[in-house]
Amino acid sequence: MKLSKSLILIVLMLVCRSSVADDAVEKYALMFNLMIKISQFITWPDGDNATPLKLCLLGGNPFGQQVLDDSPDNTETRLFNQIGDVDEGCHVLFIDQGKKSSLDYIVKQVSTKPMLTVSELDDFMEYGGMVSLNIVESKIKLNINIEAANKAHLKLDSSLLFIANRQD
Repeated sequence: MKLSKSLILIVLMLVCRSSVADDAVEKYALMFNLMIKISQFITWPDGDNATPLKLCLLGGNPFGQQVLDDSPDNTETRLFNQIGDVDEGCHVLFIDQGKKSSLDYIVKQVSTKPMLTVSELDDFMEYGGMVSLNIVESKIKLNINIEAANKAHLKLDSSLLFIANRQD
């Protein structure tokens, strides 16, 4: 098992450091696939092995329908407009840029739930978000808020922490 995680880590590192095309569709397809890869390095509490992975999008779908249609068979994707509609079954919650004005409220609502929060919003980590994916100089920058993940009782594999910028 450790060998397969190591191979996944190598692929994840290559994806994180590869150049991102200017095309927004390719950018969001890469981000979507990276979220799925990251989830493989998370241990959820209560023996939940995240199969199938329930990926929830809050506020909009920047990834496009084709990306969602092409997602792996073991991934369920759901779209929600309001945080109150998001159910407890979500493993990963992607918060769209359109929710910036209510980011503080959203993060507080899910901060103790076993739900990995992900966004590309600039101040996401300062509000208590767990994973920030940003494009910097044509590369995806992966930031992880360890304290926020611990608060939600999520265990992060050390391999993931090795390649990410950490905020303790």
